[in-house]
Amino acid sequence: MPAHLIAFSSVVPTDTLQELTALKDDVLTRTSDNRYLVPGEINNVHYAAALSTALSDAYLFAPSFEVKRTRPRIIPSEVSQLKFDLGNPKVCEFKPPLALVPTEELSFYGKASANVRVVGLALLGSTALEAPPSGEVRVVRCTSNTTLTPFEWTTCKLTPDISLEAGTYALVGFKAISDNAIAARVIVRGQLYRPGVPALAGREPAVWAHGKRYDELCKLMNFGTFGHLDIPEIQFLSSAADDTEVVYLYLVKTG
Repeated sequence: MPAHLIAFSSVVPTDTLQELTALKDDVLTRTSDNRYLVPGEINNVHYAAALSTALSDAYLFAPSFEVKRTRPRIIPSEVSQLKFDLGNPKVCEFKPPLALVPTEELSFYGKASANVRVVGLALLGSTALEAPPSGEVRVVRCTSNTTLTPFEWTTCKLTPDISLEAGTYALVGFKAISDNAIAARVIVRGQLYRPGVPALAGREPAVWAHGKRYDELCKLMNFGTFGHLDIPEIQFLSSAADDTEVVYLYLVKTG
């Protein structure tokens, strides 16, 4: 039951609806600068988000949506900042998920009341995301000092504060933190797709004061399984060249 977080970002002219640039993705195929090809096994949109300092409209676009005469608007949205509200992150969840036609193109349109940048996110996945396994949840704090490239996915190798006990672990959630983080997705060895969540913009301990809503978004599914010597890597999407990252991994030992 795979999932993969995709992102779009462009500076849009004032009061002009524009198809956003699809960020380079080393997993999915871009059919143009603005569109992704939808894989057959992850052809459902589970959630989407739109962020800008002056956002006025945002929606997903695909040929199958046009056939149905619908343009799924991203409501609620972060209309006044390029980061998620820590207390109540504005994420549009689709229940049931929006079904796409395999191999069609997916794009993201945005509009703002000023000449500013708009960022769009969408989590693609199978019809039902894999539920996390039951068991005691262990929280492992990890760090990285990677310089992030603004508005691109940047891969960060994580160093855990404490080594993991030998065995196999399921990643059942994670919280990614940097000063200007927008979103993050996980790279698990041997797993093609990269599920992701909204990130927390700021630094410890200020970002700890977030609400229940953030916990729900960061524990959506089983993000992948790995051995104790194969700590996953995290790809950050940020609005600036942050160089200090903290990631909390929520783990269940499965073997």
